[in-house]
Amino acid sequence: SDGIDPAQPLELDAENCGEPLEPDAWHAALDNPGAVILDCRNSYESDVGAFKGAVPLGTTVFRDTWDALGRVLDGKPKDTPLLTYCTGGIRCVKVGAYITQKLGYSNVGRLEGGIVNYTQHIRRVAETEDVPFANVSKFSGLNYVFNDRMAEFVTPDIPNPASADRRAVEAKAVVANRLRRFGSPANGAAGEKEQRRGFHSSAASRATARYQAS
Repeated sequence: SDGIDPAQPLELDAENCGEPLEPDAWHAALDNPGAVILDCRNSYESDVGAFKGAVPLGTTVFRDTWDALGRVLDGKPKDTPLLTYCTGGIRCVKVGAYITQKLGYSNVGRLEGGIVNYTQHIRRVAETEDVPFANVSKFSGLNYVFNDRMAEFVTPDIPNPASADRRAVEAKAVVANRLRRFGSPANGAAGEKEQRRGFHSSAASRATARYQAS
């Protein structure tokens, strides 16, 4: 549920939700020091993976997003560059529409296809250039997904490794177990196996221990 009162709908135009940015354009836009990068996901997702410099909304469920946006953006000029992202690009469409139409921001961009699209594209770039994926990606940690895989390994760097949220702990444990069983999935970039092995032996192992103890 998006938390919108059906008796008083927001009446947002989904076509007016900010500029869609393909992965390369998004990657470049992240270098803007004046931009505010909004992570439109919930805390347990942000805890295990995020873009560098992103501002988490600190929500537990998506319906809390609207109040959280008001707090995070309070006092920021309406022409502030805002960059929104989520897992697959759906939630940031709603968020982009809200901050454009209801909050009045005029410089809004959103990651087309979300983290899933970005990481797939950056993996191809890393393979083509024969460089470690983690050296190219500006997303770190795990991408929490809503299927039986639960999370996709991106890099070993977990934004909030101490998170005690059950879903975050479980996601880290699932990835750690998958790496233990199947090893490091190759992506063609030099050094990737060593990076994933480092994740398995440190953060992932601790996550597994915490999950089993809970």
